[in-house]
Amino acid sequence: MPPVFARQARAWLLVAALGMLPVVVYWNTIWTHFGFRDDYSILREAHQEPGKVIGFCASQARPIYGWMLERSMARVDSIDQLAWLRLVSALCIGVAATLFWWCLVRFSGWKTWPAALAAGLLAVVPSSQVLTSWSICWPHSLAVVFGLIGFALSEAAWNSDRLGARLAFGTGAWLCLLVSALTYQSNGLFFLVLWGAVFLSKLEKPIAELRGWTVHHAGMLSTSFLAAYGFMLAAYHLGWFWESDRVAFEPDLVGKWVWFARDVLPNALALLAIDDIQGRTKPLYELAWVLSTGLLLLGGVLLGRRLGVVRMLLWFAAFLALGTATYGISIIASERWATYRTIYPLVGIVIVFLVASLAEIGRRWPRWGERVGLTALTALLVAGVFVARQQAYSLIAVPQQEELAVIENAVGQVDPCRPQRVFFITPTLRDAPAPLVYADEFGSLSTDSDWAAIEMLKDVLQAKSSGKADFGSKWNMVCGRHAPPALKGFDRFIDLRRIREFASGKHAKL
Repeated sequence: MPPVFARQARAWLLVAALGMLPVVVYWNTIWTHFGFRDDYSILREAHQEPGKVIGFCASQARPIYGWMLERSMARVDSIDQLAWLRLVSALCIGVAATLFWWCLVRFSGWKTWPAALAAGLLAVVPSSQVLTSWSICWPHSLAVVFGLIGFALSEAAWNSDRLGARLAFGTGAWLCLLVSALTYQSNGLFFLVLWGAVFLSKLEKPIAELRGWTVHHAGMLSTSFLAAYGFMLAAYHLGWFWESDRVAFEPDLVGKWVWFARDVLPNALALLAIDDIQGRTKPLYELAWVLSTGLLLLGGVLLGRRLGVVRMLLWFAAFLALGTATYGISIIASERWATYRTIYPLVGIVIVFLVASLAEIGRRWPRWGERVGLTALTALLVAGVFVARQQAYSLIAVPQQEELAVIENAVGQVDPCRPQRVFFITPTLRDAPAPLVYADEFGSLSTDSDWAAIEMLKDVLQAKSSGKADFGSKWNMVCGRHAPPALKGFDRFIDLRRIREFASGKHAKL
């Protein structure tokens, strides 16, 4: 085989491997019988209350997300079919990983294998584990794709010599960023991840060239996101959508940045290690983020020895600025909720700077540094594949499946067409069967709220009745921490605290 064809064949094999990596890794999670919290309510609402999902998402400035979610859920008829949306999410992450690899090689000058390993890591970090496990998050993954395409087109516009091409590429980039901002703002900021990678590759160039290039991309990103914000303000003013209280700015930005550095940034620096609200993973988690921080510092110092103090300061300033900016939507928003699904671009920045640090080690000690760096990246990706497969399955799919099994077991003999009075005794985190719990993602429960169990029951009964059940005023479903004193007021009690019995296989008919 001629060398050129051999190279092309290897490139296509690499594209196929990166594109299918999330599907292979999360295959067991994708096809497990479960839903995850909002999956249940949105599944019902998309069928029975058209427009509600779009309106709710638009109230939080994400109208395209709402449209995608409602249209896709309307084509899902049962909890089992939620697997197809998880599959779509995995495919979107595979496309994102492939685009990321191609852009790193094309625009940053990275070597093929370091770029491929970095792209592979994006597919196995905790953020991607959440997105592929939660059916309603598939548009989040698509927003990542739009953000990456937006940068590729913006960079093509910058590098083009013809005015027509620059306008065409620039317009395409701006529209992709606009779509990503109206879908899921946080993941549209993946634009900044590639920006950071190309910036590091340009540190040897004159400052004046860096300045013009930075202004170009900053203008593309800021104007598109401001246009999205302006559109939503106009939509609220015209009464097209109602505005959620969550659309509010943070009044204490300094305090928010301190919170970000203390509670959010370590999650990204820890890469594969997951935090736990009870501290059960603390030693491994802290070791992971400390090692990452040390490697980032070493990379900056080695760059300074090679290119001078000014470039070293630019390295550290870029990490702080881009790290903050990739979490920027959540920083300026008033909520303080450190979740893995909102730090995906921040994790991307960490990966880019870690790989760049390993490249600096390779330059400093060329005889062994590059080989050690490539081996370390390979080992991290291999470990990531096994860890991601296990964590997504055992910390999300299995606990949620067991939670759903409690309800399915309890209503096995219920006639879905005959109104019932049902009381759910909701669990607490102490009843969670998972070995660790973080936020509302890993190891968490869906039914510890006052509404999720009701939605789960409705979906189960709708499937049992082939969509004929009518949950009108004659049905009475209530959730509470303790059984009410008037036991005769209900036909059926479902004790969701018994999830551990289902996890151990020691349950009986309720």
